[in-house]
Amino acid sequence: VQKPASYPRAEKMRLKDLLHLAGGLLPQHHDEVEIAHAWQPEGTPVTRVSAAAALRDDPQANVAIADGDVVTVHARADFVEKPATVVVRGEVKYPGPYALTGNERLSDVLKRAGGPTDRGFLDGAVLARKPELLATQEQIGLTQQVKEILEIVAREEYSRAAARAEVERLRLAATPTDPAPVKSASVLGVLQAQAQDPETRTLSPEEANAMLRHNSVSAARPLRDEDLRPLGNLQVDFVKAMRAPGGRDDLLLVDGDIITVPEKPSTVSVVGAVAMPAAAPYVPGRSASTYIRQAGGFLNDAARDRVLIIRSVGRVEPLRSGTKIAAGDIILVPTKVMATQLQGIRPALDTIFKYTTNGLLTFAVIRAFTK
Repeated sequence: VQKPASYPRAEKMRLKDLLHLAGGLLPQHHDEVEIAHAWQPEGTPVTRVSAAAALRDDPQANVAIADGDVVTVHARADFVEKPATVVVRGEVKYPGPYALTGNERLSDVLKRAGGPTDRGFLDGAVLARKPELLATQEQIGLTQQVKEILEIVAREEYSRAAARAEVERLRLAATPTDPAPVKSASVLGVLQAQAQDPETRTLSPEEANAMLRHNSVSAARPLRDEDLRPLGNLQVDFVKAMRAPGGRDDLLLVDGDIITVPEKPSTVSVVGAVAMPAAAPYVPGRSASTYIRQAGGFLNDAARDRVLIIRSVGRVEPLRSGTKIAAGDIILVPTKVMATQLQGIRPALDTIFKYTTNGLLTFAVIRAFTK
């Protein structure tokens, strides 16, 4: 009803009168009305009548209302108060909002939008969904509990590692030439090697103690709340979705989804440890080494055997003999230090590069990861 509330009962009030007093029925009302009667010897018996019949003054439905009665008008689950809509952007023939007519899938809406234009690039298309729809409140709560447990474990592990490092520091300070091998941290190994060979020693015992105290053990990076929430972008193979409607990649759409089909790329970017990071026009059949030469070639600290290809479809793969370069690819030449650090973050990079299409921005992201 329009104004659900408690109302004073008038003499000879009937159901029709009460419904009018409450402002009338809402469009999503269920026709069956329940009237629970209070103050009855048998408890609170329920009378069920038709709302439409009561409003027509049907005497069997427009029953009298007694003191303490509770009238309930339920809503219909199949009623849609506001049509669910999705938005299609970019290189499609008819971009704009589309109302979902039922259980529509990705391929259905793309067909309604006329499909991609000649410039459309389905391989790089993105489906964005509201992040709050990707996890339940129970999952979010459990994730927070796991985060707290991990933080406790990390603190305890850090305390143990710091204690071991302090023992090693004291031992090295007392016997700086002790040839016994050091195992607790890499910096200890360096200092031990210097202690064994006085001619190569570059640190005094005081400097060694300071280095051990401050650099041998680092606390784990704390997880932020945003690290525990799923991103809104869904990794979907649009090409497979269009080729196999109803298949695994042809997702059901929900209200608020945004589909973006980008323009087909026409360049190949070379970033990283090269003389002049830049983008060059894509030429079919041209090799990665040719694009690298166009960017001025490798720098001295380039890890030539660890070059990565960041595909426009969101994959990251190593450059191997015979690897074909496609339009929109980014050729990343890491430094020797960066190449080692990148090994541990490949899963994260696979996700990030799907939504980072600018070559220099991509390199900035990598640098931020590997500092």
